[in-house]
Amino acid sequence: AVVSTQSTGAFHSNFTFTCALHSLIIVEIPLSYHIITILHTLAKKKKKKLGVCYNVFDCEELLESSILSIREVVSYVVVVYQTTSNFGFSSHPHLEAVLQSLKTKGLVNELVKYDPRDFSAKEKASLVSATAPPSLIGDDPSGISDVFFNEMTKREIGRMKCLENECSHFMSMDCDEYYKKDELQKVMNTIEEKGYDGSACRMRIFFKVHNPNLFRLMLFSCPCASKCVANPHSYGLYLFSTIQEPIYELLPHDDINAVPLIYKISEHMPFRLAVDYPTLLDPTRRLENVKSFKLFQREEIEMYHMTFVRKDMKMKMMNVSNKMNYGENIQRFLGQFEDWTPEKGIIHPHPHIGKIFKEVKVVPNFFNINLHTMCANCFKTTETKRCARCMNVYYCSRNCQAEDWPKHKPKCVQTSNPQ
Repeated sequence: AVVSTQSTGAFHSNFTFTCALHSLIIVEIPLSYHIITILHTLAKKKKKKLGVCYNVFDCEELLESSILSIREVVSYVVVVYQTTSNFGFSSHPHLEAVLQSLKTKGLVNELVKYDPRDFSAKEKASLVSATAPPSLIGDDPSGISDVFFNEMTKREIGRMKCLENECSHFMSMDCDEYYKKDELQKVMNTIEEKGYDGSACRMRIFFKVHNPNLFRLMLFSCPCASKCVANPHSYGLYLFSTIQEPIYELLPHDDINAVPLIYKISEHMPFRLAVDYPTLLDPTRRLENVKSFKLFQREEIEMYHMTFVRKDMKMKMMNVSNKMNYGENIQRFLGQFEDWTPEKGIIHPHPHIGKIFKEVKVVPNFFNINLHTMCANCFKTTETKRCARCMNVYYCSRNCQAEDWPKHKPKCVQTSNPQ
C-alpha cells in the first residue's frame, strides 16, 4: 500500500511510505529528521510480551488459581494437555471440560491436545543435548525412556505457540506452580533491562491435610491443636475453612534444586534434554544455547510449589516422569499421605529430596486455595453443596454426586452432628 500525506506543524515536508511484507521502505526524500527519530524510538520501545505454556495431565483443579497468580503479568497462555498419560493412564473424565471452561473465561488463550508416542533411536539422539553430562543420560540416548521425550516435546510445542503469537519471552509451568505477581513483574523488568537469555529461581514446598475426618478429631482432641491452624478462632469455623488449604510448609527450604523461570524466545534456543546447566533443575525443562543465565535469589522471587496440594495424589505419583527414582516409596508415601497431619512430621516420596526437610511450619494461604468446597467430581468452584451424609465433600449437582459415588462411598461416614 502506498500512502502519501501532507505533513503539518513542525515537519514542513511531504512524505510517502511504501509498505512491504515485514518491512517499511521510505521512498520519498527528504523526510524530517524528527520523524525518523520518532520511528526509531518507537521501535526500540516495542513492548515485551510474556507467554506461558502449561503442561497438563492431572491437577487441573489448581490450574485456574495458578493462572490467576500470574495473569496480570502474562499476555498469552497456552495449555498443552494429555488425556492419556505417558504411562498409559487416563486423565480425569472432566479434564477437557475444565480446560474449555478456563478458555471461555479468558484465562487460557489456546488449547493443544497431545498424544504421547514412541521415539526412535535417531529421534532421541537428535533431542538430547550435545552438552548433556553422561551422569544424566548414560552412554546410549536410545535407552532413555520415551516419558522424558514426550514431556519435553509438550514443552517445546508450548514454546513454539508462544513464538507464533509474537511473545518475546515465555515460561514453562505445571498446574501446581504459583508466583507472586509483583515479584514476577520485577523479575521480568530485570530480564528486559539486563538482556538475560534464561533464568531460574528456588521454590517452596507446601502440604495440606488430606483426611477430613482425621483432621476433625485432631482439632478437638490434640493438645497442640492451637499450633496446627493459622490464627485459630472458633475451631468449628476452621473445621471446613482450613481443612484442605495449603497452610503447611516443609522447612528448611530446598536450596539445591531450582525451577526454570523466564526465557527469551529464539528459534535457536529449543528445548533439549539434559542440557548442561549452571544449576540443578528438571532435565526436560532446559533450553539449548542459553548464553546469559540468571539464578534469582529468594529475596527477589520464589516459586510456590503446591506439589502435595491436590485432589488426587495417587494420580500424580503414578504418572510423575521420574517415577523410577521413587521405587517402593510411592506406595508407602500414599499410605502416609492419606492420614497425614502436621504433628506426624515430615513425609516425602523422594528418597533423597525428602532428607532436606526437618520440620512443618504453619503459613498463610498465600493464594487463597481451597479445594474443599470445590466440586469433588468436576472441580467447579461455585454453587456447590455438601454431601448431606458426611458433610465432608461438595458437589455442584446431583449428577456429579452420582458419578463420584463409587469413589466417595468408602469414605462417606455419617456425621452425627452436622452443625
